[in-house]
Amino acid sequence: APAAAEPEEADDGSHRMVLWSPPADESQGRLEVVVDPMLSRVLREHQRVGLQFLYDCLMGLREYEGFGCILADDMGLGKTLQSVAVIWTLLTQGGAGGKAACRKAVIICPASLVKNWAAEFDKWLKGRCKYVAIAVSGTAAVRGTLMTFRGSYEHKILIASYETFRGYAHEVANCGIDLVVCDEAH
Repeated sequence: APAAAEPEEADDGSHRMVLWSPPADESQGRLEVVVDPMLSRVLREHQRVGLQFLYDCLMGLREYEGFGCILADDMGLGKTLQSVAVIWTLLTQGGAGGKAACRKAVIICPASLVKNWAAEFDKWLKGRCKYVAIAVSGTAAVRGTLMTFRGSYEHKILIASYETFRGYAHEVANCGIDLVVCDEAH
């Protein structure tokens, strides 16, 4: 079964998903964090639970020290969609004063999945999210892609293979990364 159906009509608000609301006594200047309707309307219930878990962990809202988590659903349950949703949410909102909680994100995955990740961002966000994907080898090509990512305010996501990341981690580290997603990290 597919992870979720493609959206076919405008969202009427019935699929609205609020990840965080400011406490009533602290609400001045703080905004709710709401999943983009383009995404929230296609999320299944277990994906909503997973997305809330991801958001809470990444924002330090859980009862443990640290900011991070592992999403370990079975194959085919939509981990990629949940990841796209939390990445897009953090890149567009969730920070103080209504600003983004995250400046840039890196997705590290097996080389065979780089194009798949790019296709998933295109599928779910319909071109609204600018990313660079390194699916090529060769020093000049990789460095050029990294320069585009580092120097661009538009390109907020870098998708790279583990091999590429290992070889260029020192350059990626200087790109203002706030979020790292490791796919198939086992």
